[in-house]
Amino acid sequence: EVNLPSVADLPSLLSKNKFPMILELYYSDEEIDSRCIGTLTIHDAKLLSCDGSSPHFSAFLGEILASLKKPPRVLLNASAIGIYGDRADMKLDEDSSPGEGFFPDLCFQWEEACQRSIDAGLRVLKLRIGLVLSSEGGILERLKTIYSFGLGGCLGSGEQYMSWIHIDDLCRAIVFLLENNEAEGPVNLTGPNPIKNTEFNSILASKLSRPAFFHVPSMILKSLPGGMGNEMFLASTRALPARLKEWGFE
Repeated sequence: EVNLPSVADLPSLLSKNKFPMILELYYSDEEIDSRCIGTLTIHDAKLLSCDGSSPHFSAFLGEILASLKKPPRVLLNASAIGIYGDRADMKLDEDSSPGEGFFPDLCFQWEEACQRSIDAGLRVLKLRIGLVLSSEGGILERLKTIYSFGLGGCLGSGEQYMSWIHIDDLCRAIVFLLENNEAEGPVNLTGPNPIKNTEFNSILASKLSRPAFFHVPSMILKSLPGGMGNEMFLASTRALPARLKEWGFE
């Protein structure tokens, strides 16, 4: 287990070369939830850049890694399929161009900030993670509460694609990528079968044995501050795990 209490401690920790990789998993601008991938655990680490932005931290970390005599072999930079933006029913693989909007711009900057690590000779994987599903928490836990009150239903037209992955498959994929020396660059961490919001709603309601007739009109979601409702709830991203398939992950 490796505890990284602050950015200031990173140089001394990394210089000890006690582990072969650094794992970046951003869940907010200020902290990382506990996650265990393989033998490396980062627990509630406060990883702040000078202005608190994750892309700047990635660049800062790259500077540190580049300065080490024996840098880690691989860097996993966790981004999101949000880089593709709203693309209707277009099938998107890792060669697809970034979309337009706040989230695509943020994810693009996030990934570009890894260039210093690439220049330093690290094998860098840019993990474009889809909607992670788990029965033990996350979005499903929140949706269960909503559906239990009979408030489940479609968002907008319900025609937007949701590219999802079960948390067990996500962890297996990350370990697979760590162990596969040929794997590098962007990789979509999603299941092979994205579904529309209408189908997701129907399946979840059936599993919970609850009605799901509630409908949130698009105009209400679009009216949320900063346009976030449109990008978070109405954007359609049909991302496919082409690289994982190419590298033999099952």
